[in-house]
Amino acid sequence: MKKDTKSYRILIVESNEKVLISLKKLLLKRIVDPIIINAVDFKSAKMLFSQEDYDVILLDLNLSDRKGQQLLDDFGKENFSKTILLAELQDSELTRYAISKGVSDYLEKSELSSRLLYKSIVYSIERRKNIAKLQESEKRFSNLFYLNPQPMYVFDFKTLQFLRVNDAMLKQYGYSIAEFLDMTLLDIRPKNQISAFKKAFKYLESYDRLVTADEYQHQKKNGETFYVEISCNIIHDDGKKCGLVTAVDVTERLNYLKTIEERNQRLQDIAFTQSHIVRAPLANMMGILYLIRDFDLKAEEGEELFRNFINCGEELDKSIKENVLKSNFFEAK
Repeated sequence: MKKDTKSYRILIVESNEKVLISLKKLLLKRIVDPIIINAVDFKSAKMLFSQEDYDVILLDLNLSDRKGQQLLDDFGKENFSKTILLAELQDSELTRYAISKGVSDYLEKSELSSRLLYKSIVYSIERRKNIAKLQESEKRFSNLFYLNPQPMYVFDFKTLQFLRVNDAMLKQYGYSIAEFLDMTLLDIRPKNQISAFKKAFKYLESYDRLVTADEYQHQKKNGETFYVEISCNIIHDDGKKCGLVTAVDVTERLNYLKTIEERNQRLQDIAFTQSHIVRAPLANMMGILYLIRDFDLKAEEGEELFRNFINCGEELDKSIKENVLKSNFFEAK
C-alpha cells in the first residue's frame, strides 16, 4: 500500500493514552510523516489551535475539563470545518448536534481503521478547500453585483418580489433596501405600463436563459419616469427561478436620437419647400435663355429680358442664402 507523502499537521485532542497511541499507529499506516500534536484537555487544545493552524483536529467528546455539548459550544465554530469527532456509540444524539453545528465528520472509536480515518481526513481537507473556493466565488459575485455602477436587482419569477438590489438601484430609483424588499416589479412601472409589462412577462416566463429586452419605462419614488434597457439572466436561488437584471438608463440616448430625427425631418421639410422656391426663378431664367436663343429680338426687348434674367438670378441667390441660414440654425440646435 502506497503511503501519502503530503505534509499534514494534525492536532489530536484525546486524554486516553491507549486511544492516542492507536490513532498515531493508524495515521502512520497511511501517511509517511504526519506532524502530530497532542492535547489532553480543552484548555491546552484551545491554546494550541489559537497559536498555530492545523489541517485537521481529531476531537474526543469526553475531556476532563469539557464534555459533550458544552465542549462543542465552547470549541469555537471557526474550528468546526476542520474537526473530526471521535465518539462513542452511545453519543449518537450528540454527534447529530455536532454535525448540525458544522463539524466535518464523526467516527465511532469502536470502528476505527486506518482506511476510514485517512479517508475522513482527506475528505475534511478537500471539503474545506471547496468551501473556500465557493466563498471566494460568492464574494466575487457579490462585488460584481453590489459594486456595479449600473442598477441591478434579483427578483422572484413567481411573485415578482425584489430579492436583492445593488447600491446603484437605490441611487437611481430613490428607494431604500427595506422598501425595495417589500416591493414587486410592478411598483417601479407607471400605472399605464403595467398591462403591457404583464403581457411581456408572460413571454419571458418561457425562457430559461439570458433574455435581452427592449427599452421599458420605469418610475422613480418621486414619480419621475425614465427609460431603461433591460437585460435579464435566468438564475436559480434556493430552488426558486429568479431573474438577475441589469437596468441601464437610456433616457438621454433616446432623447438625443429623438432630437436628431426631429432635426432631420425639419431639414427634409425645408429642402422640400425650398426646392419649389428655388425652381421658380430657375425656370424663369431658363425660359429667358431659350427666348434669346430661338428669337431675333430687338434691342429694347433684349434689355427687358436681361433685366428679368438679373432679377431671377438675384431671387435665386436670395433663396440659396436663406436655405444656408436655416440649415446652420438647425445644426446649431
